[in-house]
Amino acid sequence: MTQIHHEDVAAEPPSRPGDEPWWRREPLAILELADPLHVAAHGIEGFDPARIVKRMKALNAVAAHVFPLACHLDGRTLFFQHASPGDPPPAFDYLAMWLEHSRPAGLRTIVYFNVHSVKGPYARQHPDWQQRRRDGSAKDDIYTIESTFCVNSPWRAWVFDRLRELCRYPIDGIFYDGPAFFENTCYCRHCQALFQERYGKPMPDKEDLQDPALPDLVAFQAQSLGRFLRDSRQVIRAVREGLLFYVNANPLQPQRITGRDNRVLAQHQDVLAAEGGFLHGDLMTESPIWKVGMNAKLLETQASTAGVPHLVFDSFIHTPWTYSTLPAAEAKLLWASSVAHGAATWISANQDAMDQPALDAVAPLYAFARRHRQQLFQTRSIANVALVVSQATLDYYPGVDVPHTDFTAARQADHPGNVTRELYGWYHALWSSQYPFDVLDDQALEEGRLARYAAVVLPNSACLSDACVASLRSFVAKGGTLLATLEAGCRDDRGQPRSSPMLDEVLGVRRPHPSRVMGPRQWDYLFDHARLVSAAEAQGIALCMPSPRYGLEVSAAAGARVLLSFSAPLADRYDDLPSDSGWPAVVEHPWGRGRAIYFACDWGAALHHWRMPAHLAVVRKLLERHVPALVKVQDAPPCLEVSLRQTLDGRKLLLHLVNYNGGMVRPIERVIPLRNLELSVRCQRNVQQVRALVAQTELEPAVHSGWVSFRLPVLETYEVIELMTDQDG
Repeated sequence: MTQIHHEDVAAEPPSRPGDEPWWRREPLAILELADPLHVAAHGIEGFDPARIVKRMKALNAVAAHVFPLACHLDGRTLFFQHASPGDPPPAFDYLAMWLEHSRPAGLRTIVYFNVHSVKGPYARQHPDWQQRRRDGSAKDDIYTIESTFCVNSPWRAWVFDRLRELCRYPIDGIFYDGPAFFENTCYCRHCQALFQERYGKPMPDKEDLQDPALPDLVAFQAQSLGRFLRDSRQVIRAVREGLLFYVNANPLQPQRITGRDNRVLAQHQDVLAAEGGFLHGDLMTESPIWKVGMNAKLLETQASTAGVPHLVFDSFIHTPWTYSTLPAAEAKLLWASSVAHGAATWISANQDAMDQPALDAVAPLYAFARRHRQQLFQTRSIANVALVVSQATLDYYPGVDVPHTDFTAARQADHPGNVTRELYGWYHALWSSQYPFDVLDDQALEEGRLARYAAVVLPNSACLSDACVASLRSFVAKGGTLLATLEAGCRDDRGQPRSSPMLDEVLGVRRPHPSRVMGPRQWDYLFDHARLVSAAEAQGIALCMPSPRYGLEVSAAAGARVLLSFSAPLADRYDDLPSDSGWPAVVEHPWGRGRAIYFACDWGAALHHWRMPAHLAVVRKLLERHVPALVKVQDAPPCLEVSLRQTLDGRKLLLHLVNYNGGMVRPIERVIPLRNLELSVRCQRNVQQVRALVAQTELEPAVHSGWVSFRLPVLETYEVIELMTDQDG
């Protein structure tokens, strides 16, 4: 076969000054039908660009990820024109051959460049590039048998040379899979010298949460990755403007393990994206059904200051089985859960799954994204509830779970006040109650972005900076409602305990120092003094409901009202009738023009583990009292998610509805439709038209007292209700 060189393929004319880049003009509907294992094993015989391009076009993809460097670096599979020292010349020009088919078809090309995983034999050829553990040994167990290179080593120059070669082709972008540090890395000589120069001390133990120098190491690694991205983008831009550059950033998990600080990474790329839609193992227990939406919301917040779009990586592969594909129903929900929160999408499946039903599901989804780009991706959330993910708490608090990902091993922290489970429980309570809500991080609090919210939830946000605390105090003083649990504000943003917890005055509690933990409370109860839960909601017990597992001994300050209290501990479940201990479990405290509601227990963990109607009812009752509803769904099932957004010009409201009714099994094989949904949206403007965009039908609105009501005859998997308003109304 004749070799095709990149000089033979015409480049796209450069964009004119002032033009928006292509990824802002077109929907980011990206597909990865990964073929690197076939190519690495069979060379040109494993490469069929004509078939893959045809399939991607049939699926309505805008852009493709392709693999001229294989999937994981091996030094042999560099199938493009390169001058890599010591590595063999290309057996064929994969990239030129791909472009020969993709460009005439109008399919954009993004080169996949793995910068986190290296085959063992290739890594051993470059020992000075490898990430190293604290004992000096090379990190050699990535994906069990592979290694990884360090961004502070001379490897960075090798990467930049390959970027220059790749960007001379008429491609449309570069995607980095990574970069990342790993557990107990990197202590290579390059990192140690740079850290010593910057901080004047040796590197601390990355796993020692008690070491006061740990935040310096976390910041150093984040800055190292940020500098690598900054320099990479400069190399790309020097070759050609108008190329998309983005990386595999951090999903919702501690950043200290990998060094991936999304706020830093967002400053040096064109899209903020993470693997929020990768599903692993037992989906009933390991992947919350709302996992994708949770990541999309957090990415939107983290991308906002940098002014870049956010994107969720959704994989149709059911990991860890590379060749196992999810059912089409799960595939549709991955996509819907992303775009419902304004996120662009990238969908991955192995080449061997090209003709599976899950891939067939992509075509109408991506066609819909093309037709409705403005309604899906040029919008902003108008939720009035915010759930806080304190990154400092995830990094420095001892009770945090770590999920299984390609970059992290799973860890379970059996600690009172487990932050991960607190967060998951509160997320589920809001999600299942059809409250539109956002997910904010520490920086959003520091930026003072709370003014438009009626309520803010702190799920054991223990480690907060002075600026975060000041923002929360101002929020409550001006009339907001703060719901907080356990050690909220008891530590600073480096994880060190405060001698005087800075939020306690607002929360209306006094606590001993250090706090005393009650529990585990295995068969104990709460007494509902405020009658928050009716007898029916509490399953027949109006004044006594199951206690969360752990509590803190606090006392209510003057002016605070005890809503619920702990029962005295029972010796076993048959010990005696429960009696009131007098210790507050939930306290409400008016402060300024607002109020704080403090849960002296792991209420979120109880919500996450048990899903008890009484616990959910308490949350809903408190929100009903203090948060103006934006959306109402009559007799809404808990499997219905709502998201309320607005186009940037303010003319349209978009109510996203995602139906997770899958018959109580996962993977979901069939979504069971919801019928005759009665919906109402709060709207102060005149509504001219109400349309269901997926069903392509007009809905008949009824306007009354600031609300617009309508009936949706059927909801399959996903629907977007567009309310066209009169801007002058």
